[in-house]
Parts: sequence; C-alpha cells; structure tokens
Amino acid sequence: YLNVDSGAVESRPLDVACDPAELSPFADGSAEEIFAANLVDRLPPERARGAVVNWVRVLRPGGRLAVETPNLAAAGALLAAPPQAVPEGADQRALATIFGHGDPSCTGGPRLWGYTPHSLAALLAGAGLRQIKVEAIRPTPDGMGDMRATAIKP
Repeated sequence: YLNVDSGAVESRPLDVACDPAELSPFADGSAEEIFAANLVDRLPPERARGAVVNWVRVLRPGGRLAVETPNLAAAGALLAAPPQAVPEGADQRALATIFGHGDPSCTGGPRLWGYTPHSLAALLAGAGLRQIKVEAIRPTPDGMGDMRATAIKP
C-alpha cells in the first residue's frame, strides 16, 4: 500500500501527496486495491461520486475497492430507540457519528454526508463496481460502529 493524502498526517508516513479523491498522479488501471477510510463522508455527495469514479479509473480490471465510513443507519436506529433502551451517552455518540464533532476518527474535519449500507452500496454500483458487500466493522456495545463496503472492478 501507498499512503495517499493531500497533506502530511502525523500518525502515518505519507507516500504520495495528492488529492485522494482524484489520484491524478496514478495511471489508469495501475492499482490492484484501493482502501479509503473516513473519506467519502467528508465529501459532498457529488464529489464522493466523482471520487469513486476516479478510484475505478485507477483500479485494474478485477481490482478491489474497500471503503470504510460510519453507518448512519446504526446511528439513526440508536437515536430512534426508546430512551430507556439507549445506554447512557450513546445518543451523544450517535450524534457525533452523524456530525463528526467529538468523534476521534474525525481528524479530517466534520462530516458532510452520511451513508447507510444501502446508499453506500448504491454509490459503488453507480460507478460500475460489482460483487459489492457491505459489513459492519468495529461494532460497539451500543450498536454503533463503522461499515466497510468492498467491491470489484469488472
């Protein structure tokens, strides 16, 4: 893997400095796999669609895309639950998941959009990806957590 970002990140060494939504230094079909964590939620919807199209451009046929983002459906379900069923502080964690404030994973600024398993799968399908799988990752006891979608370029 190469760590690609638009600027230096203290916790990880940077290999390529460029806009990770565009990947302009990378040739078409040059990557076996692309992994994007906590990025699509930091982009407006149109820009997120463009980013996925760019990632598909860079993937070789048969290449794999993995996208991680918070699960807005899980946050919404927790907020819609009866108050007595919500663990103390979980509602605040759900709001932090939605808006990105107070969430330790939000080092890239506030979230500009959110995804459910269905909408994340639709985002990838809209760019022509196939074999899309969405799974919960890093679940928390209160039902929150992120999700990972994986897909293959035909």
